[in-house]
Amino acid sequence: MRNRDLAAYLNFVKLSNCTVVRPNHIFRSEYSGTVRRNGRDVYRAGDFLIITDENLEKKAIIQRLYNDVHWYVYKKFRNQHWLSDALRTGCIQEVWPNLKSVSCYHADSVEEFGKATHLADLAGLIVRDDDLYAKAYRLACTEFNVAEISGEQGARFCEIY
Repeated sequence: MRNRDLAAYLNFVKLSNCTVVRPNHIFRSEYSGTVRRNGRDVYRAGDFLIITDENLEKKAIIQRLYNDVHWYVYKKFRNQHWLSDALRTGCIQEVWPNLKSVSCYHADSVEEFGKATHLADLAGLIVRDDDLYAKAYRLACTEFNVAEISGEQGARFCEIY
């Protein structure tokens, strides 16, 4: 799903129809159905975690797609640690225990890749080495001072390999 699709689903989902994973913080929504796109019906299915604040205001969403996850945080709530705090709870391993690794194919920069690997680390997931950015990031870590590249996140990532 694209970010706009995740944002649309986050707007659409009703917490009352979700399963509680962490009271007043993380909810699970399993969806299957048909949506109308460009004048035709398209079947969509997904397994989602909805992240809220204590007042149940929706902040972010995590979607599992087979062996990967996609996440989206509303722009106005970015850099407020909603996603990282949720990942630290162990919700990914609890809800999807067979999910062990992810790729970061959609990272558009080394900085974005560093953030994604940091979030994967918080979730207890390993970034697969088949990812072009993973290889480039690892190479950069071996050739330069890790602290100059991306601070602790880079150091943590390089320790995996």
